[in-house]
Amino acid sequence: MNIAVVLAHNWANTGMYSVDLAAFRLFEAWGVTVDYFVASGARTNSLFKSGQVPIYRISDAGPLTQYDRVVYWGDFTTSPYYAIDDFASQLNSHDGPVSKNEVFKIWLDIFLMRGRDLSGQHLFSFAQNFQTLGAVTDKLNLPSLGSLYERFTSIMPRDSISTRELHAHFPSLSAKIVTQGCDAAFLLPDQFSGPAERNPKQIGIFLERTKIDNRQDLLSELMRRGYKPLFLNQWLALPRNRFHENFLKLCDNIRNSACILTDTYHLAVNAIRIGTTPVVIGADDQAQTSTVSDYKKRVMLRDLESEDLYMAVPGKLMSPELIGRIADRVDALAGAENPHPVHQRSQQAAEAARSTFKAAVLA
Repeated sequence: MNIAVVLAHNWANTGMYSVDLAAFRLFEAWGVTVDYFVASGARTNSLFKSGQVPIYRISDAGPLTQYDRVVYWGDFTTSPYYAIDDFASQLNSHDGPVSKNEVFKIWLDIFLMRGRDLSGQHLFSFAQNFQTLGAVTDKLNLPSLGSLYERFTSIMPRDSISTRELHAHFPSLSAKIVTQGCDAAFLLPDQFSGPAERNPKQIGIFLERTKIDNRQDLLSELMRRGYKPLFLNQWLALPRNRFHENFLKLCDNIRNSACILTDTYHLAVNAIRIGTTPVVIGADDQAQTSTVSDYKKRVMLRDLESEDLYMAVPGKLMSPELIGRIADRVDALAGAENPHPVHQRSQQAAEAARSTFKAAVLA
């Protein structure tokens, strides 16, 4: 059995590195030899190393046809919104102007293997987000993609809304094909560079995703209450020099904090994985309208029965009352004697997803 894993991969984005590293560690633990790929406009089969993960670049699905199993791992890559947004930007950054039609054809080839003979092959989509399916109904003929998704052996979306959206837009997909998983980063085993030194007054902070104009007012209130902010400023700008070591240092900083205050999805996921409870700030959205909009954070916590950790901001300004409630939530978590239930629930979700995925891929 030979396996290809197609990663989302995003240089400098710590969250995406945790997703990629989770695949590397998982297959390593299973004793399975895997080749890792990323779709790129760069020269096909050129090899680079992202932290500890060796990755081949591909510009079409040709190299993938040589594998028994092809796994599309993490994030949005097998959802068509990715083709018209993130993937289009990625290809244009490498190759210069690429038409929307050409980008979509390349996406269909690499991520859905359209026109490829799959005899003897099995396709898997693991931990992907399909919440944006509804956002492309006026741009694409979604039903025409149904037959391509039907060729997958298993699709394990990372959340309940993605699962619902898949069934709503592609009713031909059976329950045998679509089963809910979890975010891939939850599968990454704990990795630290030293013993825990949790500081009850240290709050790990990264607030760079949600458009909020008065973040300083919240920081001032936390400092007034005696907290020392530890700014995790490298989260979306991880230096390539000593990439993995810098990731481990960030994990240590998260673990050593009393709690985390963030508006960034994968920072919240990693904090939960590590054992430090996050207070997650986001817009008061009721739908995912892009790959970086805020609804996915709320859904992730809702699936873990922990939406109490989500603090919705109805606009670009936090009211004094909301700032007080956020600070009160930090107080409660920083001073808690027992861990928040979100940690055990995430571990249970990860173990269930790992078991289901292993049975499917290694069958």
